[in-house]
Amino acid sequence: MKILLISDTHGKNDIIDKLYKLYPDMDLYLHAGDSCTEEYALFPFTTVKGNCDFDYNMNERFFTITPYGNLLMKHVPNLSEADLKKQNIKIYIFGHIHERHFYKKDDIYYICPGSTSREKDKYPEGYMILEITSDGVKGTFFDL
Repeated sequence: MKILLISDTHGKNDIIDKLYKLYPDMDLYLHAGDSCTEEYALFPFTTVKGNCDFDYNMNERFFTITPYGNLLMKHVPNLSEADLKKQNIKIYIFGHIHERHFYKKDDIYYICPGSTSREKDKYPEGYMILEITSDGVKGTFFDL
């Protein structure tokens, strides 16, 4: 399973079409919140509501089953390891912090693609591609 992952576009959504044209054959396109636009404008990306998406009626969470296990996406990374284990989450995707993260702890992958619109500290604007198999998750960051 291949996923194109972005977050925190903050209204700079021209990247949506560019990335879709670059990667037309992904299994899933995910946006981890703070798009600052209507959900329909993000096609083909599935998004969650970010803290800056206060005027939009979006879901707070996205859940799906992958070959590796349950995937949960929220904008703000406010779930504890105990909460994730209780829900049997194996892949936890979040945005909000504008910093790239990809690590595995106690059989759970924690993933943040960074931001496509506002770099923070040493992290350039960018996105991520996830490759998920039953054995695990491979994540690759790309700069814009």
